[in-house]
Amino acid sequence: MVAVSRAMVLPAIFGQRSPSVVYDTGTDVPPEALFLDYHEEDGSVSTVEVFPRADGSTHVTAFSDIVPLPLDPAFVTPDPNAIDRLQAVPATFD
Repeated sequence: MVAVSRAMVLPAIFGQRSPSVVYDTGTDVPPEALFLDYHEEDGSVSTVEVFPRADGSTHVTAFSDIVPLPLDPAFVTPDPNAIDRLQAVPATFD
């Protein structure tokens, strides 16, 4: 067996942080995923993704951002403002 004497240099890894909420929607929601443009009060447009699940829950996510993430995922922190914004989005669905 040959040992490698040089350290392997790994490429930088980037990730996106995206808040999400899960609702207990039961069987009232059809099983199709939705990809929506959400127009905010300030005129900006964000993509909202809605994923109904077989267990009767619905996963909603939006407002992704690219920020430096810590090496340890346990130290990733949510953006409270983004979570508040996200929780207001489903109220606008018809």
